[in-house]
Amino acid sequence: MFRPKHFLLGNDARKLWLPATFFMFVEVFLLRICFLSWLVGLSFYLLSASGLSACAIAGKNERLFTHCLLNASINKPVGPAAAFLLNDKLRRNAQPGIANLPAAGRSLQRFWAPVISYSHSINDGNPNGPLILGDMVFQGKADRVKKAGVLIGAGAGMRDRYFPHAGAYFDYGVNAHYAHSPQHKIGMASLSAEACFVKSLRNSRYVDLCTRADRIQKDLSDTRIKQHEIRVSKLWNGQFAHSFQLTAGVALRNTDQSAQTQISVEMDMLFPTDRVWSLRVIRGERVPNQLVLAQTVSISFVQLLKQKPISVDFAYSDYSGGRLLGHNRDDSTLSALLSYPLSRQVRVSFGYQFINSTIDYFDLKTPLFALKFQALQF
Repeated sequence: MFRPKHFLLGNDARKLWLPATFFMFVEVFLLRICFLSWLVGLSFYLLSASGLSACAIAGKNERLFTHCLLNASINKPVGPAAAFLLNDKLRRNAQPGIANLPAAGRSLQRFWAPVISYSHSINDGNPNGPLILGDMVFQGKADRVKKAGVLIGAGAGMRDRYFPHAGAYFDYGVNAHYAHSPQHKIGMASLSAEACFVKSLRNSRYVDLCTRADRIQKDLSDTRIKQHEIRVSKLWNGQFAHSFQLTAGVALRNTDQSAQTQISVEMDMLFPTDRVWSLRVIRGERVPNQLVLAQTVSISFVQLLKQKPISVDFAYSDYSGGRLLGHNRDDSTLSALLSYPLSRQVRVSFGYQFINSTIDYFDLKTPLFALKFQALQF
């Protein structure tokens, strides 16, 4: 049986991975927990003291957050600390900053974070049961049946932003992740790299040229994905929302089995009621005899509840074009996910996913779960 070797860690190193991760967690993560709490609390205090706290909910969307800060500061008194924050965000997004305040410089960030999650296919194996195609019945090998369970892992990486000249920047980074199943004694590894050139235009418009490469290794598979994309974004103010961001893009996605062009449109809306709504639609071209993404519609919103951001995500996807021994295969996927911060350092996500296939063998119902910890930056 083909068993690809992990490219991130060797066999001996994987045996030491769990205790090493545990001691790193105790020594590094817990020692910095107080500092991170103070740092996050200070950021919220600066925004609240300046009357800009309504923008904080959009913190994960840097452009939407910056646009909200800028418009909330117009014709309002802003303290020195908030002015430095606004200047930093403007210049990091290739926008004119505040006069007499420092220009943006390179911002190399290195990070590490542990993750505990559940996977319904740790080894990327086959469903447990017979494959029935008309009058034909196939029974899979026992050692190739998919394995499900809890994964304990960690991710590490770096990200940098470089400003060659005013109005533009390069944003690039790499990320590596390894997770191990104590129950099945196997693991899965991933490695990704991304680079973008971003040009800021007039009237809060942006053009992004991005390229990305991913590699995912499991016990029975080795997947490589490359994607090149161009995106155009526009931000503006609205009557019933603080800020809007509309993004349209075209991507060329290449895998080991197919090459596909995808078109996407996304709308992000920041409301004064401490809420962010996002809607995204993706359409993919058909690829003969290959099961590829036909369309995706996803809706998500983030709401502050007792000063904690709760996020809810819904997604529906159609995959079409598959062929298996002369039989057509089309899949539909429906998922729902709820994320809630247990503390400033720990966030829990749980939900459910349904897959309905024209070939019953690939039908699936599985829970979704992850326990994510605040990334440590150094």
